[in-house]
Amino acid sequence: CYGYMANVMHLKGDYQKAILFHKKGINCLKKTSMKVFLAHAYYNIALSYQEANKNDSSFIYLKKCNQLSTELSYSLMRGYSLLGLGEYYVNQADYQNAMMYCQRALSDFEQNDNTSGSCNALCILANAYAHKGNKEKALELGRKALVLGEELGTLDARKIVYETLFEVYEVFDLADSALFYFKKYTEINDSIRSVSVQENIDRIEITFSTKLKEKENKNLKLLLEKKRLEEKRASDRRAFWMYVSLLLILVFCAIVTVLFFMLKSRRHVLISKEKEIAHSNQLRKILHRTLEETKSKLIKSTEELQKLEHDSSIDSTVASQRLMDKIADHSDWTPFMAEFELIYAGFFQKAREKSTDQFTNNDLKLLAFIKLGLSNKEISEYLFISVDSVKKSKTRLFSKFTLTENFSKISDQIRAL
Repeated sequence: CYGYMANVMHLKGDYQKAILFHKKGINCLKKTSMKVFLAHAYYNIALSYQEANKNDSSFIYLKKCNQLSTELSYSLMRGYSLLGLGEYYVNQADYQNAMMYCQRALSDFEQNDNTSGSCNALCILANAYAHKGNKEKALELGRKALVLGEELGTLDARKIVYETLFEVYEVFDLADSALFYFKKYTEINDSIRSVSVQENIDRIEITFSTKLKEKENKNLKLLLEKKRLEEKRASDRRAFWMYVSLLLILVFCAIVTVLFFMLKSRRHVLISKEKEIAHSNQLRKILHRTLEETKSKLIKSTEELQKLEHDSSIDSTVASQRLMDKIADHSDWTPFMAEFELIYAGFFQKAREKSTDQFTNNDLKLLAFIKLGLSNKEISEYLFISVDSVKKSKTRLFSKFTLTENFSKISDQIRAL
């Protein structure tokens, strides 16, 4: 792409830009294995430097082209680079080097049957020999160049040949022949100029036509771009509202799901509480039944005590103690404890694991009452002891536990078991 751009700039006469594009192309080609293209790039940039009157820079790239073409055995491109070097030495009046390079170039051109290159090489050789004073060799080479130029039939080829013959005859003061070929050179040059003028006119027409087309295309592109932007904005708006709607639907679904699980969880909690209340009521009924039985036993014991009062051999203090022993007999609590174990399975086992000492039967009863959430007064009624005694029993029981970080009271820790 850089090479094409450079060639376009060269044809337009903008040699500085052509050189710039050639350099970019050469930098790219150096990174590849396309050495043939690199050789062409060296030759083309040399031509651009030559047109820009920078002969020294042109010479450097011609040398590079010649070296790379020799490595690649690319004889045709080597011939053109040698021809350029020969022309450089002619301009420097170094005719010996010019003849050497042009002779080698001619050999490469003849090897490749390149008539145009051979014609140019013969012209430069003829000029060099003329300036070296070798009249016969110069005229011989000039005639050969004339034959090739006529064979080619192009205006440029004949112009170069006529110009060369004019210069050769002029060097040797052959005025008639020099004047003849100068006239031919002038005619050819005028023809080339007329062709160039027509080409310039055609180029201008093409340029204006191209610019007009470009302007139309630009306007069309602007319209298409505007339409595309409007369609894109409309599409973006549709996509935005679609995403917003989708987000709202997701949020609504999430809220409904959360509410559903909250209600379900609340329902489970209520059911668990109802079951616990039912179990507590059942235990209270058992306790009430036990209390009634205990009361009946107490009445019976009272009657027995009244009977015992008549027995002088039994001290009243001993009778009261026997009565209390019956009431405190743990066998009366067996149904209650069995039912409690069924409802709160593993409670006493967990309490033993948390305790630092063994539990007495009274401790177990007190643990059951604490688990059921009975107050000190209620416990005192069931155990037939004072509230202070209940507090002391609790203090003794609590001393067997170690308070953890999750609870502020031992009683809460016991209820959580």
